[in-house]
Amino acid sequence: MSRRFNIRVSDDVAEHVEKVAKEINRRGGNGTISQVARRLMEEGLRSIEGREPETNTTERGTAFEQRIYTEINVALWDGEVEHLHPAKGERRPDIRGPFFDVECKTGKRPSTRQALQQAREACKEGQTPIAVIEDEDREPFVVIDWRSFLAMWRAVYELSVFAEDLPSRLNHVEEE
Repeated sequence: MSRRFNIRVSDDVAEHVEKVAKEINRRGGNGTISQVARRLMEEGLRSIEGREPETNTTERGTAFEQRIYTEINVALWDGEVEHLHPAKGERRPDIRGPFFDVECKTGKRPSTRQALQQAREACKEGQTPIAVIEDEDREPFVVIDWRSFLAMWRAVYELSVFAEDLPSRLNHVEEE
């Protein structure tokens, strides 16, 4: 069974369909504009049906921010940590804690450079900007300026001189 649809398309789409039909005919096939349009619609619908429903990127980003905020709160249980909930376009970090302003990014392949740049631009004076990135639901990682990392490394090294168990504690943060 088939049904008839009368649809309007933009000139660009119509030109593209005509071009495909001409190419099919040039190669010895027999393709009318209607057949090509029908086939493109069928293929498009098949690809849409096969996809998983997309989740709202804003919701996913908010959930990721909340997860990072919770993990920071657990690790720094006695520190002051704020989830700032910046409005779209507002220059504030997602999370502010002792020493660090945190920009959170999640998605298929978030740009580490853009995330760190956004963290730098939103960072309060006296804070260190970092970006926490989750790439395709993998374990999150942190992006930080090189000089800031060296300063942290030096501080950890100096602490280790006074706290012999510090190296073993670095990889074991308290969990909920």
